[in-house]
Amino acid sequence: MFVDPKFIRDKKKFIDIITPVVYQHLCELYGMQKVTPLECVQNVESFTEQNFLPKAPEFFYYGHVDMGSGVFNDIISSGYNTFDWTEYNNQIQQIISGFNSGVAYGLIKSKLDQRIYIGLKKKNYL
Repeated sequence: MFVDPKFIRDKKKFIDIITPVVYQHLCELYGMQKVTPLECVQNVESFTEQNFLPKAPEFFYYGHVDMGSGVFNDIISSGYNTFDWTEYNNQIQQIISGFNSGVAYGLIKSKLDQRIYIGLKKKNYL
């Protein structure tokens, strides 16, 4: 999206007008697909360049295991299968339950305020 600075006379009013459009794009219909609450948080995270969700644990892939007689099975580290995802999933659910349109609007407005420059045409690409 490009915003031509010659059409922005009142930055705050412009941000107030465009915020619901950005919110609808990020949290209601993203590329003509309905958005889940988790995807909404992820989209707002990406747009605002902030991290709200905890980082998922990463596990190392070991490769093939010879099961005998030339049969190979792919395996991953046992950590993935034995890791207790309960705390991680609880953190995700807690963030999603506290994330509403008011929070999203505030974050979007803040980012738009940072990214919109009056009079600087080359910087107004959102």
